[in-house]
Amino acid sequence: MKKILIAVAFVFSAFSIPANADHHSRAMEFFACNLNDGKDMSDLMKVADEWREFADKNFSETYQAGVMTPYLATSSDHPMDFIWVGFSKDQAALGTVADEWIAKGQKLQAKFDAVSTCNAHSFWRTLERRPFEGMGKPAFMQVRSCTAKEDVAWGQLYRAQTETMEWLDKNEIAGGNYVWIPRVGAARESDVTYYDVWVTASLAERGAAVEKMGTLDWSETRGIWGEGSLVECDNPRVWAIQPVGGSTKAE
Repeated sequence: MKKILIAVAFVFSAFSIPANADHHSRAMEFFACNLNDGKDMSDLMKVADEWREFADKNFSETYQAGVMTPYLATSSDHPMDFIWVGFSKDQAALGTVADEWIAKGQKLQAKFDAVSTCNAHSFWRTLERRPFEGMGKPAFMQVRSCTAKEDVAWGQLYRAQTETMEWLDKNEIAGGNYVWIPRVGAARESDVTYYDVWVTASLAERGAAVEKMGTLDWSETRGIWGEGSLVECDNPRVWAIQPVGGSTKAE
């Protein structure tokens, strides 16, 4: 698990998160990797089953993990077979889990290494903007890379996101929404400010929401974001995510 991520990021020091965002914040670990020759996802999930038991017995802090695989994506844009994401309540808890893995998990690490070859590892931050009601169950995640325009402060983005979430709630758009922010260990040569993540329980739920959004008046959201003056986002991708469990001892 030590080597698994998406090789993209941004220089976080240009922004600061408002204090009122803190209670929606969690720490996230991101790994990305490719399967070794002769191995497939069933081999990975067998090791993940062993990892689940290990995590439950050995991690003293919260750590819940999931495996993401591309569903609607172009392989040249995302040259990895899967992504492992793990979530803890804060950076201190995530650091404790990492220490415990280093101290006790090396035999199991060797089993991960036998299944996959991985090339990046990062700690991120995630902000919950609208909760996903199906948390802990298989889901689909639409992800977009977003880059803030020059001189745009994080507070401006946060306010625009908040108003957008209120607009989605008002129009009863399904799913949960999150902001993923790359931090320590992320790639140096990237202008990505954050990842916009929309989570739905199924492709049918996502599709129905897309159809509904197509009937709405988007002038309100264009006003919120100032006709693109705050941020630019790329084409979305959709990933399937399979929860693999972990530790909830400190919850």
